[in-house]
Amino acid sequence: LKIKSLLAVGNLRLKRGDYVQAGKAFDKALKLCDDEGLPDQRLEALLGMGYIQQRGGEFGKAKATLEQALDLARTRHDETAAVTALSNMGRLLYEQENTDQALQLFHQALEALRNSGDLQQTGNWLGYIGSVYFSMQEYETAIDYYRQALSLASHSGNIRNQGVWLANLGNAYYEIKEVAHALEHYLRALEYAREEQDYSYVATLLSTIGIYYYNLKHYDNALRYFEESLHLARQTGNMQVTVQDLLYRGELLDCLGRGEEAARAIDQGETLAIEQGMAEHRAVASLFRARAHFRAGRTDDAGRLCDKARQLAEPTGNLKLLAEIDRAMEAGKGNNDGQ
Repeated sequence: LKIKSLLAVGNLRLKRGDYVQAGKAFDKALKLCDDEGLPDQRLEALLGMGYIQQRGGEFGKAKATLEQALDLARTRHDETAAVTALSNMGRLLYEQENTDQALQLFHQALEALRNSGDLQQTGNWLGYIGSVYFSMQEYETAIDYYRQALSLASHSGNIRNQGVWLANLGNAYYEIKEVAHALEHYLRALEYAREEQDYSYVATLLSTIGIYYYNLKHYDNALRYFEESLHLARQTGNMQVTVQDLLYRGELLDCLGRGEEAARAIDQGETLAIEQGMAEHRAVASLFRARAHFRAGRTDDAGRLCDKARQLAEPTGNLKLLAEIDRAMEAGKGNNDGQ
């Protein structure tokens, strides 16, 4: 009974993010399990402890703990625990940039899930592996996994997951420059998110659709999506999207010749970005101001703002944003309107 209570406390603390107290509870449970010889409870404690060690950056300890958990899970023929151990070990390796080894473990976990017949978890893992390939910039492979995940979500009738994998497909198609295809998937994802009434996520999707229309130079459409997104983002407290929407709204208004409104929107977005410590968004604010100056033919001011944007963006390591700033600078040098 005492061990069960300690495990319950550990799991509760874990859900609340109180890793110190969760770790103490799991550690006590492990010691008691060693004394009493309770393998199932020991397995649960090992999985919890391994996760905490991983989150705390104690990678060596986490690896050893999770290996013990995996051995015990296989001895007990507990496939669910084995999948958890494999996946956590894979994430551990992935965090250490041992991507090939991590993928081997992820595929082992996926195979175990396929054998279990758990369609929802299998679909989740297909999508997760797709996201690993996406992060490796292997977008075609990511698309293949996202499609499999979407198929299983459709088969099981999971509306939320269908929307998630559609959006991820949209992201992958966007990266291979198939913007119209990406937009098609995002619009379908938006339908599912509205059905689920997850309005914070709806705001996120609307904002991304706005960016896609902006990149297609469909400025009126883009502005409409950003304004709806901004309304929902403010209502749901989604600060990340609120700031993004304000900045893009300013950029679009300037493209449409509404300079004063544009400047106010960018000022609002930048103020919130400063308050929230959002360095990337501050860089975007400077980039959009630079573009406005390029359009107006004020190249010297625009150049200084590009330099400021780069200074803000460099510490974030966002290579795409840095490339966008460089492109704006080059375009401005060649053409005062920045187009």
